[in-house]
Amino acid sequence: MEADIRRRNKFRTNHFMLQSDGEILNELRIASMTITDDCGPDEEPGSTQYHTSEIDYGLSINQTVNYHASAAYTTDTAGLIDGGANGGLANRKEMRLIAYTSPERYVNITGVGNHNIPRLRIGTFAAKVQLQDGRWVLMIFHEYGELPNGKTIHSKVHLKDNNCEVYDDPERLAGRQCLITQEGYHIPLDFSQGLAYIKMYFPTDDEVKNLPCVVMTRDFPWDPSRYDKVKSDDVPVLPTPGAIPADPIYPGFNHHGEAIDVNYRVRKK
Repeated sequence: MEADIRRRNKFRTNHFMLQSDGEILNELRIASMTITDDCGPDEEPGSTQYHTSEIDYGLSINQTVNYHASAAYTTDTAGLIDGGANGGLANRKEMRLIAYTSPERYVNITGVGNHNIPRLRIGTFAAKVQLQDGRWVLMIFHEYGELPNGKTIHSKVHLKDNNCEVYDDPERLAGRQCLITQEGYHIPLDFSQGLAYIKMYFPTDDEVKNLPCVVMTRDFPWDPSRYDKVKSDDVPVLPTPGAIPADPIYPGFNHHGEAIDVNYRVRKK
């Protein structure tokens, strides 16, 4: 069952009746609607009738989403793999807009110096990229904020959310320097000034229509907080350490780094 990802990212509003403290509330939420071209069990093979499937992701339309992505305004090259960004951003001069989300949704950008950039429209964008084996593909990036200026960046956690393996370490440090998608495609990364980039090209109409598509980020509302975890809370609480052992760690010094004599007494200064 293969979906046409060029016509995905369509959302509709659902009315859900919620109960809070005995009060019934009516809330607008988002359901993802994916259009597929396959035929149903009662149709002849090759039927062109479209089918839809919906999944409620429980995301309120008015829920505020914030991306922290300062590198979009500090880098000079498009396509940065940014481990410090929690969501992808696309400049329409560098990536082709496929569709905005419907209903409209927006993202706020924080971390740009002392400024915030509110209400960037969210959509699906595409770029032409060459794989390590020489083939060309159309890479699809869902849930990217549209930049009026600045450079396109790709969030590492956003890519990994779609089971993309991100090896943003250089080969000169024994790294793999590539992305590996869940389909097994290998995408080379370029390094410049210690930073990893995807080399992207703006696709033509024919390329959007004919190139094989590789989906890089999932096509439902992205919320980076889903991976929040305070790992330090899992650290066990150890008992208060007792007396320091008499034997020094290094000959000639005690556990405080003070020089000692052969009897392990602190030398007089």
